[in-house]
Amino acid sequence: MKSRGAVRRMILLLVLLIAVLVILNETVFRIHSVRIEGNYRIPSGDIVTLAGLDTGASYFFINEERIAEGINSNRYLVYRKLEKTFPDRLTLFVTEKTPCCVLKSTNGLYLMDQEGMVLEKIGQPDAEGWITVTGLTVREIRVGSVVNSSNPEQLKACTLILDEMLVQGVTGLFSEMNCSDPGRLFLTSRDGYIISLGDAKDIRAKILTIRGVLEYMQIYDMPPGSLDASVPGNITYTPE
Repeated sequence: MKSRGAVRRMILLLVLLIAVLVILNETVFRIHSVRIEGNYRIPSGDIVTLAGLDTGASYFFINEERIAEGINSNRYLVYRKLEKTFPDRLTLFVTEKTPCCVLKSTNGLYLMDQEGMVLEKIGQPDAEGWITVTGLTVREIRVGSVVNSSNPEQLKACTLILDEMLVQGVTGLFSEMNCSDPGRLFLTSRDGYIISLGDAKDIRAKILTIRGVLEYMQIYDMPPGSLDASVPGNITYTPE
């Protein structure tokens, strides 16, 4: 009898312990605060909803794979990582994709980021102010995917140049980039200068030199013409 009573007490204690753990998990150890790091245009609340955390979640049973999948379902977002702060706080780190140019194709105009990701199809009025990328041999364009080019070298050169322009903050200096021949790339400045880049090698030095020359030509109001910037650190100017 004593043994049977001890077993009952053990069972009762176990049931009570489970009940306490369930109550704690549903109250104390619930995510009550979610902070988003890395967003600037998309509201934090929208990202929390995408992550499936708008109704709370257990601190101990966070499904990171599902959170990443939800966030990445928005083509403007990339999930990076999460950090938990005991007992009820969570920080999600994301990166927002930023359009930096307009891709011109036979199917229309598309906003594209520096990695070749197609973000939106737009109309001509919305293309104003962006640098237009022309000459890409496009096999397929799908919003939310990297543009599918039948000439990967074209896209590689294009993204290298766009990335460097963003680093130097000079995308606004140019109205067009022609990538039809990766060995003979061309830029058109907003002042009307046609600039030959050669290939995409040493693009940092080339862009730095172009910046200085365009500033000089603007100061001295030099007439439009062509610039040969294919040799890093050296530019040849030919008036029209």
